[in-house]
Formats: sequence, structure tokens, C-alpha cells
Amino acid sequence: MASGDTISATSFDTVTVGYGLRNLKNWETGLREMIRVAKPGGRIVALEFGKPQNLLWRKIYFAHLRCSVPLIGLLFCGNAQAYAYILESLKYYPAQFAVAEKMRELKLADVRVINFLGGAMAINYGRKPIAK
Repeated sequence: MASGDTISATSFDTVTVGYGLRNLKNWETGLREMIRVAKPGGRIVALEFGKPQNLLWRKIYFAHLRCSVPLIGLLFCGNAQAYAYILESLKYYPAQFAVAEKMRELKLADVRVINFLGGAMAINYGRKPIAK
């Protein structure tokens, strides 16, 4: 590369992550990086386990993660701990509504939370603003 040459940054129309934000050392840094590599007007989409707002459903869901999920890991992977970390990772992950709030704080447009299974799973969506 000759002196004065620049490297063009790659950017993307859509940046996605599935079941990954809560596994990062700092999910906010991960979200900022997703925004950084998105083109202006690009979409940011994060699918993740959520925390149901309904307290009864949350207790049932967390009991499922504590009891049934290790059994599923044992049956399908031969390792009860293969998926047991999911519940532990949710203890420190703020879940869908805090992620949406951070998206707004980072100036994303059209921020939405799409809940599935009563909030047990959720998609966080936002769009990177187009520079004026």
C-alpha cells in the first residue's frame, strides 16, 4: 500500500446477532459495534432470550430454564450443562426493554421490541440514522 492510501471501511445494510449480545463481556460495546458497521439507514436486529414482564410467566420460564433445559442438554448433547448457562447469562443481561432504551440513547431510529412467547424471546430492532 502506498503512502497516503486509505482502506475503505466495510459497512452493511443489516447487522444481526442471534443469542449473542448477552454472552458478550459488555453487550453495550457489542451494540455500538453493530451500529458502527451499519450503513446510514441500515438495520440493527438482535434476537435474544428475554425476561417476561409478567412475574408469574417469568417464574415459570426461569424454572423451565433451570430444570428442563439441562435435561434437554443431557438428552441431545450428552451434557446437562450444555445449555444450563442460559439462565445464568440472563441474570446479568438487562433484556429487551433496556436494550431498546440503549438503542434510543445511541440515536437509532424506529426502535422496536417484538416479543415472542410472552417475552421469553425478543427481537430488538432499530435503524441507523441517515446523516443530514
